[in-house]
Amino acid sequence: MLKAKQIRALSHGMAAALLAGDWSAEPMNARLADALGRRWRWRRTVVRHLLVQHATPPSYEILAGAIASDTAFQKAVSDRTRPHIVHWFLRPSTMLPGFSEWRLPPIDTPDALGRRRISVTPTKTLAT
Repeated sequence: MLKAKQIRALSHGMAAALLAGDWSAEPMNARLADALGRRWRWRRTVVRHLLVQHATPPSYEILAGAIASDTAFQKAVSDRTRPHIVHWFLRPSTMLPGFSEWRLPPIDTPDALGRRRISVTPTKTLAT
């Protein structure tokens, strides 16, 4: 059985992975498998529950709380198995609004800045 601190880290790591792409079952399951380092059977149930609860992606904190309170997740962390995050996804971030008098187009995330200004995407870096 995992300790409370480990459960919190696990649910937050899973939330970051789920918010790192499309909000649909298959991509979400693939990202969780990547984050967890294996295709735990219970992850599909957790994703299914989350999609029923949230038609659109919730905030990071709300999603981490929903994962931690999910029955399939709770059963998984209370078993003898010890799931943990092996690949950490960056936590989603939102940029603060700028000066409205500058009349600049909105750039909501660091990813949007890279795409707009220097044509950098998550798969295309400056080194390539």
